[in-house]
Order: sequence, then structure tokens, then C-alpha cells
Amino acid sequence: MEDDHDFNWRESVWSIPRPFVFAYFALLTLLGLPTVAIVIWEQAQVLDARWWEWHIEIVRAAAPECGLIGIGVAFSALVTVQGVTFLMVLYNYAMERWVKPLAEKRREEGRAEGREEANRRWAAWLERKTEAENKGLPFDEPPPGSAE
Repeated sequence: MEDDHDFNWRESVWSIPRPFVFAYFALLTLLGLPTVAIVIWEQAQVLDARWWEWHIEIVRAAAPECGLIGIGVAFSALVTVQGVTFLMVLYNYAMERWVKPLAEKRREEGRAEGREEANRRWAAWLERKTEAENKGLPFDEPPPGSAE
């Protein structure tokens, strides 16, 4: 098991493994939103307020000591956290799907260019060495890549 390169794929017991982050937050959203909707719908059934005021009654029933401003602040914080979480998941998805493959492609292109350049330098050096040997001249030029 220690030979497995994914042995330490989690940072802690509480962390979500990287391959499952998107699925985790998608499942959390899919389960969380209907739950909130069911609770709101159930509360709306027992209210006798006009239909456009039912949300105010639910807020007052849920936390009467907080008031509407407190509930509004809490709700906006929840929406902000969910929005940031969604953006983080979207960012990770975009990085894995588009940015990392593009960076890897560019890195491979750079490596290929570097190999071609090194091959050209070696070929030129070898040609100069061969010419010097054919003419009987001394050749003391260091090979490419050596300490110059």
C-alpha cells in the first residue's frame, strides 16, 4: 500500500478527496435546496397571511429575537458562502478541465523546442569538431551544456 502514489490523497479525516470535491458540493446543493424548499413550503401551509407576506412570517417564526435585519444578514451570508463555494468548485473544474491540459501542452511544446535547440547546438559542435579533425587542427572547444 505504501507503493501506491495516492496513499496520502487526503489532507485530513475531514477533508474531501480532490476527485470528489465537485460531486460533494453538487450533492450538498441538490440535497440542501429541496430540504429548505420543503421546510418553507410546510411553514407556508400553516400561515394565514397573504401569499406575498408568507416569507416574513416564516422569518419571524424561525428566529423572532433576531428580527428581519438579522435574518436578512444571515441569509445574505449563506448566499455569499454558497456563491463562493460554487465559484471555487467552478474554478477547480476549469483548472482541471482547461487550464492544466493547456499548460501541460505548452510545457511539452517548450520541452520539444528545447530538445531541438540542444540537438542543433550538438550537431553544430560535432560538425566543427569533425572539420577540425579532418584538417588536423586542434579542437579545444567544450561540448554544449558543459561549464563554459
